[in-house]
Amino acid sequence: MNDESRLLRIKEIIIENGQEAVEKAKAEILNSRYDNGAVASALKYFVKNNLKNSLPVFPALLTLSCKATEKDSKKTVPVAASLALIAWAADIH
Repeated sequence: MNDESRLLRIKEIIIENGQEAVEKAKAEILNSRYDNGAVASALKYFVKNNLKNSLPVFPALLTLSCKATEKDSKKTVPVAASLALIAWAADIH
C-alpha cells in the first residue's frame, strides 16, 4: 500500500466514524429555532458553505477511542456532535 492509498484509507475511516455526529451537529444549526439575527445567519452560512469538504476529525477521534475500548460507539454521537460544534465555533472565531 503506497502513501496515497494510505491517506485515502485514513480519510475514509475519519468519514465513516465522524460523519453521523457531523450530520447531527449540522441539523442542530440548520433547524435552530433562532432564525433571526446575524449570528444565526452566519452559522447557517458556515454550515452550508464551509463544511462541504471538511473532515470530521474530532468526532471521528472520539468515536474511534470508544471503539478501541470495545464500547458502544453509537453512544458517543451526541458528545461528538457537541465536539464538532465547539471546533466549528473556534473556526468561526
